[in-house]
Amino acid sequence: MKAPSVKGLVRSVAVLASGTFASQVILLATAPLLTRLYNPDQFGLLAAYMAIVTILGAIATLRYELVIPLPRHDGMAVNALALTMACVIATALLCGLALLAAGDWLANVLNMPDLPAVSWLVPFGVLSMGTYTAFNNWAVRRRSFGTIARTKLTQSVSQTAIQIGSAFTPFATLGLLFGNLLGQSAGISSFLREFRRDDRSTLRLLSWRRAWFLARHYWHFPVFSLPASVAFSASQQAPALVMFALFGPSTAGFYLLAQRVGMMPATLLGTAMSQSIYRNLADQKKQPDAIGRAVAVPVRVMSNLIIGPAIGAAAIAPPLIGLVFGHDWVEAGQYLRWMTPWVAVTITFGAMTPVVSILGLQKMGLVFQLGSLLLGLAAMYIAGPLWGPVAAIAGFSLVKALCIILYRLHMFHLVGVSPRPIALSMLWQSAFFIATFGLAAALLETSIIEGALRWVMVSLLCLSAAGVYVAINLRSIAQLSPAPSQRISAPRNIVEPERID
Repeated sequence: MKAPSVKGLVRSVAVLASGTFASQVILLATAPLLTRLYNPDQFGLLAAYMAIVTILGAIATLRYELVIPLPRHDGMAVNALALTMACVIATALLCGLALLAAGDWLANVLNMPDLPAVSWLVPFGVLSMGTYTAFNNWAVRRRSFGTIARTKLTQSVSQTAIQIGSAFTPFATLGLLFGNLLGQSAGISSFLREFRRDDRSTLRLLSWRRAWFLARHYWHFPVFSLPASVAFSASQQAPALVMFALFGPSTAGFYLLAQRVGMMPATLLGTAMSQSIYRNLADQKKQPDAIGRAVAVPVRVMSNLIIGPAIGAAAIAPPLIGLVFGHDWVEAGQYLRWMTPWVAVTITFGAMTPVVSILGLQKMGLVFQLGSLLLGLAAMYIAGPLWGPVAAIAGFSLVKALCIILYRLHMFHLVGVSPRPIALSMLWQSAFFIATFGLAAALLETSIIEGALRWVMVSLLCLSAAGVYVAINLRSIAQLSPAPSQRISAPRNIVEPERID
């Protein structure tokens, strides 16, 4: 197998990021129109529906989709795909039965009286989300990054077209949710066409005996990775349910908009990075130090790229959200301001996501995900009743950001890479940009300094921040190309259970 290269990694990230970027541009470009067609209460119901589907969708595959890229031979991989799809179908059926039996009870718990009217969409949402995830990982195995990028674009176009069109019908709220469902489903057909064209012959290798062997051999994925994955999804989505239950649907709608502007692009970019590096890291499973060196490069680069702009965005988030999405949505800007640290560290450490699965650190990942979720929710339930919905979001987001930083730095230590330089770099950059943009914001609000002098001082502060940012990234670019002697050679063997055929 050919050794992974920096150029190949950059090209893979670029292809996936282009699809991710285009899809997010569509979602964000149409969001100002949607916020004027729908009110915060309608967005709140959408946020609650998406939260339920996303959390249940994280359960659907039992995390067996992570097995698909690993085997060297397609015979085992296609059985991993079949195993994943069997789990998805079973989970969707169970969700439908559970909601049929307990839908009214769940509506009372979440203070969501409209839930029974739309709960029939949930099983279809779980099915489409799980199917997309399974075939997406088959495409990762084939390194069909262009196909993945196109499906993300198709999803965004389908979703926004249906949601905008539905706003002019008597079924606007249902159309808002239905658009999300079809958006999840879009792109599956592209994966299926490619599979029929290139991999249909692998279906003759299907065997329930092999699939059952994979289920037993990779038991640690559903036992350890699944709870961690559910906790991760809950970290993204549970705040919407908590806000809905504590403060009403409009606050859930504000959270959804803040998440769409901030966390959703961050998560998708991190996913693109992890997908593009996953197979190459799997090739290095026997060399943890090589994995550490491989992920240290994108982490350093992303920290240099992200920290300064993230802090600047936080400074102007409330007025900017009000200007772009309408005055009724200014509170979403307050949410986004406090979510910025969480967004920044999610992007910065995105390349480290596959390390947990590849090195078998599922127990540690489970402890982190559950611990950070419980601590974040505790912060919400303490800060929210005392100081209001903005404080609830701030408490959750700051706790999550701190937990992610400590967790990822500890992982660097485990793979033999000193976390100290990365931690110090992030610390001094954060201190500098917070001080600079904080002083600029204070100058804009003060009445002590008037007229042109105030704007001159603000401009100088912004220019100094821009100069430091450029200098940091020029230095980072200069350090990107490793010496030939430092390039990593891939071992010939990669992760695969013993053959049973």
